[in-house]
Amino acid sequence: MELLFGTIEAFSSRLEGILTRGGRTFSFPYASPGDSIFEIPGTKRKKIERSKPWSVPCPQFGECGGCLAQHIPYESQWDLLVNPLKLELSPDLVWEEVAGEFLYAYRQRMDFATFPGKLGLRKRGNFKVLVDIPKCFIQSNDIQAEWERVRFVLNRYPELPWDRKRDSGGLKYVTLRSNVSGNDGFLALTFSDGFPIPNAFLEELLIDCKFENLVLFFNKKESEVSSQGKMQILRGKGGFTEDFFGPSIFIPGGSFFQPNPRGFLPILKFAKEVIGEARSKNQILVDLFCGTGLFGLVLGDVFSEIHLVELDKESLALAEERIRRTFLEKKVKAQVIDLHSKPEAWEFPSDSFVVVDPPRKGLGDALVEKLLEAKPKDLLYVSCNPESQWQDFLKLSQGFRWKKGLVTDPYPHTPHLESVIWLESL
Repeated sequence: MELLFGTIEAFSSRLEGILTRGGRTFSFPYASPGDSIFEIPGTKRKKIERSKPWSVPCPQFGECGGCLAQHIPYESQWDLLVNPLKLELSPDLVWEEVAGEFLYAYRQRMDFATFPGKLGLRKRGNFKVLVDIPKCFIQSNDIQAEWERVRFVLNRYPELPWDRKRDSGGLKYVTLRSNVSGNDGFLALTFSDGFPIPNAFLEELLIDCKFENLVLFFNKKESEVSSQGKMQILRGKGGFTEDFFGPSIFIPGGSFFQPNPRGFLPILKFAKEVIGEARSKNQILVDLFCGTGLFGLVLGDVFSEIHLVELDKESLALAEERIRRTFLEKKVKAQVIDLHSKPEAWEFPSDSFVVVDPPRKGLGDALVEKLLEAKPKDLLYVSCNPESQWQDFLKLSQGFRWKKGLVTDPYPHTPHLESVIWLESL
């Protein structure tokens, strides 16, 4: 007999249902206030009994790990995510809020896994279970159309997906990417090294699929990564071109680029406004964690020099080549540096305008100390994790003052925000 564990009392700032029991707080994905949580005897699992039915567009919602909050009205999602940030900020700090504009069909990149008989996304909390996804409501319409074409071909070759239990087949992932205009798409299939791909399958793929760029990747069988490894181009190029931010940017198929460029636009607008007010404009732009050079390309026109720092050699080489080609008269300097472990290898003049866009864990203590020591005039801190960004700011406040900030939501129905703050040296 199932035993009542408790009743959901509220939503958390992670968009999960929460309840308190015995002085502890428990969270449950996809649960809403009023839902009952039951223990399943003989197991550690629990079951949600809903107080009212969902009204969501996606039939896979609640199993698929892609979305977490389609059942929560978007206005409430936004408040749940942003209000905790407001509580941490001092009242005198200027902070602009830009909620998500596109609630569905916003992602320009999707990575689907393949299991025998299933093509889709992993179940939340269980990497070994795949949820079949005929239609994903958050991916762009052109990617959805291509996904349907890919599924049509793959369903005729059921032996291709890698069976991780029986160690048969070889296709592990399907990656689809496209630009905002929908006129340049990229389709990649990731296989295990050495897997013999039937020629008939490749021929049908080339006929039925319409994206301009079609490639194969090969990596180690046990490697659970998509669009990495040795690349074989079947059609077009090894990437795609995006011109949404102004200058045309070639994006290699295996490199990172914003999955929702339209949702990232508030960050870039904010950055351009800051440059117009900054004390260090017209001098040196330093782009740390530069990736493939987005900020250098979009912001570099008003600076005399552009310095790029990145750990990944391939991304840095691409960023340097793009920026040199775009700004023929400017001095460009590129350095391969691990900014988390060896920030002392980076040197720059104090009158620089520094942009940092670190991974989710933030800057790290060593780089914070380097910035405090170097004291650039202006520091623009872009983050995909406002919590780690705030902790870094508390440390940086020893040498910098907060000028203004912005938080935005490029990924509705998920707990992920993007934020940016402008700091000025004391």
